Parts: sequence; structure tokens; C-alpha cells
Amino acid sequence: MTVQDLGAIGELISAIAVVVTLVYLAIQVKAAKDHAITSTNFQSAQALRDELTVFMEPALLRSALVKAFEAPSDLSADEEMVMDAWLQLTMHMREAEYYEAKRGTFPAERWEASKQIIRMNLAAKWSREWWEGPGKKTKSNEFVRLVDGIVASTPLMDRYVLKADA
Repeated sequence: MTVQDLGAIGELISAIAVVVTLVYLAIQVKAAKDHAITSTNFQSAQALRDELTVFMEPALLRSALVKAFEAPSDLSADEEMVMDAWLQLTMHMREAEYYEAKRGTFPAERWEASKQIIRMNLAAKWSREWWEGPGKKTKSNEFVRLVDGIVASTPLMDRYVLKADA
């Protein structure tokens, strides 16, 4: 083997090393991008929660939630505002979880539990009407289609509990 042959082998090894390094860097950049998206989604949800908790005094939220199921026409303006803020927040969180589950960064079993939360939250007549009105307007088309599918198989309830056979 000549020095020229050894040089050619060295160049080949060098080229392979460059390709392997570029593939590794591409994987790392994608992982960093996915992490940044996840972080941004949950920071956005946290910021929304912080903004909306001003409206959600726990006692008023409990009262509004009970009325939304049992006697929606009896909701006061304050209770409707609380319900709107609460539903905006919970659906924003579910949407963030959905996209994270799609990316594989949110466990599938937790996403299944989140779909149950959507069912429970949109099982009242008032919250279902909210979803059909202002609720859909702030969500992506893909998430709206998903929630519409969940809602279609969820009967209206008169209590904030899903029956075992539902």
C-alpha cells in the first residue's frame, strides 16, 4: 500500500466521520427544537392559568360548576365569567397535552386520562354550548375535530361525574 492509498483511506474515514457528526447534530437540533416547543406550550398554559385565576375563586368556581350541570339558566354573570375562564384554561391545557402526546413527549396513558377530563368538562349543557360557541374559536382545527369526536360520544350529564357505563 502506498502513501497515496493510505491518504485516500484517511479521506474516506474522514468523510464518513463528518457525515456521522452531521447526522448526530441534526438529531440533537431536532431534540432541542422539540424540547423548546414543549416548554413553550406549557409556559403558555401556565401564563394563561396565572391570568385566569384572578376570576376563579374556588368557592365561586365550585358553585358555578354545580349550576352549569344542574341549573345552567341560573348561572349569574359572575359565574358565567368564571366558567368561561375555567373552560378556556382547561381546554388550553388539554390542547397542549394533545400536541405533546402526538410528539411523544406526553405519556399515552396520561393523554387517555386527559380525554376523560374533556368528556367530563363538556358533559354539561352549558359547557357544551360554550364549546360550540366561543370555545372552538381559540383552538386549532385539528384539536377542534378531535374534541368534536370526543363530545359526539359523550352524553349530556346532570352531575360532574361520568356514569360507569358512559
